Amino acid sequence: MMNFIFLWMLGLSILMSMSSSSWFSFWLSMEINMMMFIPLMNSKNFLSCNSMINYFIIQSLASSMFLFSSILFFSLKITLFYNIIILSILIKLAAAPFHMWFPQISENISYKSFFLLSTIQKIIPLQILSVFNNNKIILFIVLSATLGTLGGFNQISLRKILAFSSISHLAWMMTLIMINQFYWIIYFMMYFFILLKIIIFLKMNFINTINNFYTKNLLPMNKFQLFSTFMSLGGLPPFMGFFMKLLSIILIINKMPFILVILILSSLGNLYFYSRILFPLVLSYNAMVKNYNVFSINSTTFFLINMTMFIMLLPWVKLL
Repeated sequence: MMNFIFLWMLGLSILMSMSSSSWFSFWLSMEINMMMFIPLMNSKNFLSCNSMINYFIIQSLASSMFLFSSILFFSLKITLFYNIIILSILIKLAAAPFHMWFPQISENISYKSFFLLSTIQKIIPLQILSVFNNNKIILFIVLSATLGTLGGFNQISLRKILAFSSISHLAWMMTLIMINQFYWIIYFMMYFFILLKIIIFLKMNFINTINNFYTKNLLPMNKFQLFSTFMSLGGLPPFMGFFMKLLSIILIINKMPFILVILILSSLGNLYFYSRILFPLVLSYNAMVKNYNVFSINSTTFFLINMTMFIMLLPWVKLL
């Protein structure tokens, strides 16, 4: 019951930020969002409590920077405080080079909390960032795309791999914010559903590291579904993630070609460590499959959903 109330308040804070243009309302919605999310991080162990404290300290620091810089900027009209506002939002988003807290906290929380941290908790900062209109975040886009990819190469923990992947996808969303104020929402929704399917699969099968795949007896259908979902997250055709990247490339290619090259190279790097995850899954074979979890959506339906989402979202390119 308490979790339902916290989630309801979490959604309410997001709606408040989306329907307001006041800086104080932005700050208030971020504070409500943070305070409602922290109890959801609790897994009744020491590591999750440590993550809660670290998250509170980092988010409070960023919120304080945002509040005081906003007051000073609108009072004194000094550009320095405007830049500090942007930095505070980038800290909340875990954009590189302010990203190291994100993988560390992700490692010690449950998959449910990690999913909320990677998706829902980024909506308000992204909405605030879309209000700005300057080119100073280009450097942070490049760093997020680069460090988000390089950080996932040597990881074994799936939470850390998905955390660095989230930083890499954040670079795409920040680029779309610079190109078009609203298109990042479509990209975010597609990323939301792809990550949700991965998290559900990993949680159902109690998979936390790459080595766990060696000990799991999975059906070939389940293996293909996990393979297709990770490839979709990496943007490999013909999965939904490819259409997500394709629509983004159409918008970016004429306005920021240099950034687009970096983003595409980043996606190729992501595909490398996604493939590294799937090697033990594809190479392992068990003659007797026991204690398996049958995933609810079969591979044919998943492919049809990808195609349908692409057909539905393609007209948005012209509208936006």
